[in-house]
This record gives sequence, structure tokens and C-alpha cells, in this order.
Amino acid sequence: TLRGFLPCTKDVNCPIYGCSLNVNCGGNDLTIEGSKRKVVYEGDAEVEGENGNYNVSLHFAEIQFTNDNTYSSLGKRIFDIYIQEKLVRKDFNIEDEADGVQKPVTEQFNISVTNNILEIRFYWVGKGTTRIPRRGVYGPLISA
Repeated sequence: TLRGFLPCTKDVNCPIYGCSLNVNCGGNDLTIEGSKRKVVYEGDAEVEGENGNYNVSLHFAEIQFTNDNTYSSLGKRIFDIYIQEKLVRKDFNIEDEADGVQKPVTEQFNISVTNNILEIRFYWVGKGTTRIPRRGVYGPLISA
């Protein structure tokens, strides 16, 4: 269960877990409509990196909210992106950057690695949706 990993949920008695804390490592491949490649997001692979300069490409798509006239179209997912402890995008909104939902968008960054570790953090700062289309925390969803 998540209670062992998330101490904040120890006193929560819910039949289902309702927050959006999603990490999918090793999951199925995912195809996004409108992408130029057949497979944009792949299951995980172990890759060891060396110190040096890297071009980091982050691929995003808003897959939960809609752009129609339903209640689900009112949601917003806004978060900050840090790479190597440096803020590279503040208040990143996938839907705005992709000009809609269910559309891919890629952000690219030139990064220097000096300690053999490439650290990427997505930090939800409490902006955006917490109750629409249903109660939950709509921080970043990750499929790595």
C-alpha cells in the first residue's frame, strides 16, 4: 500500500486512493494522438550516464482533462520543473504549452552533469486544480 511510503496517508480511510501520485516505470508503451512518431513514451530502461553535457527532452501530454463543454474541461495542472536543482520552468501548464489536451509537447534543455546523476524534479506548488473534475491533487503524472 501507499501508506508505508506516504506517511501523510496513514490516517486516511478511503476505499480508493484519490491523489494523483503516479509513477509508471516499466509500464506499457503509450501512444499520443498527433505525435510524429508511433511511440513517444516507452517503458523504462536502465541507462548509466557519464559526466558531461546532455540535451534533455521531456515529453508531455495532458491525458486527464478534456477540451469540451464538460466538467472535466475545467481542470488545470500547473507545476515547476527543476533539473540539476535549477528551476527551468515555473508554473508549467501542459495544456497551455501544447495548445490543448491530448496533444504532445516537448521541452528541451541543455544540462551539465558533474556528479554522474541527472536529477529531474516536477514540483506541484499548489496551483491549479484540487477539486475539478473530482477531488484530488493534480500535480504531474509521470510515465518514465
